[in-house]
Amino acid sequence: MLKYGILAILSLLCLTVHSETIRVLQYNDTLCAKWNTDGSVCLQCAYRAFFYPITNSCENVSPECQTWNLGDGSCITCYDGYGDALTNGNAINGQCPAFNTSYVPSDPNCRSFIERGNCDECF
Repeated sequence: MLKYGILAILSLLCLTVHSETIRVLQYNDTLCAKWNTDGSVCLQCAYRAFFYPITNSCENVSPECQTWNLGDGSCITCYDGYGDALTNGNAINGQCPAFNTSYVPSDPNCRSFIERGNCDECF
């Protein structure tokens, strides 16, 4: 009797794994972490992914983003070497470009600049 119970549990487990594989292939959204009960709607994207409503699927967040907007995937802060400062840079228009060490602030009324191009002293 115990043997049949174990076989039934293993069969159910195989069916569950198989149906999950079919669901991923059917909807082609490997970045979805949680589906509704019938597998037709992604309820939660995987870590470092966001739901993109135009394609109705989860999309990767840029690898340069340290933090990002869950609604649209735009970067908020960047990893070291990206964004508006060499370390702990903020994103620029939702993107994390490589930090440009030759950046020269362009405020003609500023005598000296501090970190991130903010004016320290005006003329």
